[in-house]
Amino acid sequence: MAITWLKDAGLVYPVTKVNQFSKPLNFHEDPDAFKLYTLDLGLLGAMAQADQYSAVSD
Repeated sequence: MAITWLKDAGLVYPVTKVNQFSKPLNFHEDPDAFKLYTLDLGLLGAMAQADQYSAVSD
């Protein structure tokens, strides 16, 4: 699976959705609903089509 490969390579971090906010959170996780966050800011900038100088301002 591609997401597993990206996670194992350290490129993304999956965060699962929680249906109810109570302890322990892992009891209320929905494994079918998640977001992927990129750990590489250069990759994030490329995905956003931002140039390298847009993050630096005078």
